[in-house]
Amino acid sequence: AICLQVDGRPCALELSNRVSSEELASWQGGGSNEGSREYIDAATGLRNHRYYQEQMRAQQDVSAVAMLRLNGFARVIEAYGKLEGDRVLRNVGATVASCVRQSDALLRYGVEDFLLVFQSLPRDVLASKLERIRQCVEELRFDGCPGLRLKVSVGGMCGPGGMEDLVDGAGARMRASGGEDCAVDDGRWEASGA
Repeated sequence: AICLQVDGRPCALELSNRVSSEELASWQGGGSNEGSREYIDAATGLRNHRYYQEQMRAQQDVSAVAMLRLNGFARVIEAYGKLEGDRVLRNVGATVASCVRQSDALLRYGVEDFLLVFQSLPRDVLASKLERIRQCVEELRFDGCPGLRLKVSVGGMCGPGGMEDLVDGAGARMRASGGEDCAVDDGRWEASGA
């Protein structure tokens, strides 16, 4: 945990990703706006979809991206409540973060979705890395949620390419995987019917 002040009050911040001193300074009000609270997901402490929209979406020449979905996450909330659901999300975020490099970006993209953006990741490594992440998440156990066994769908896309195209392609592959395995495309994704 890191101690810092938020709105003049002392707070302890638990992180699922390592934070550079520059990023921490920006959260405390110095530096750029990238670390501001509006870009941080309250449940996980990860960057959020708004950060993607405003800071990452227009990036070009992206190496690889992946989308991960917690299948049936709404049932977790219904069965165990929002607080336990947030703990599940935090643990999933921390687990995924432990499987990637510090130079990679991990965001909470939606209610049950996470986005990974890989820097300089060789094409032949993406599928095995995503399979390892899937296995690690599915092996998680939660004290407050006895009997909970997560299933995740994962999809990945290799670039180089534009962020939006790769995210769209990874999302399509994630939905197609149906939680059975990791669906990875080794080439630039192009929308059909365009």
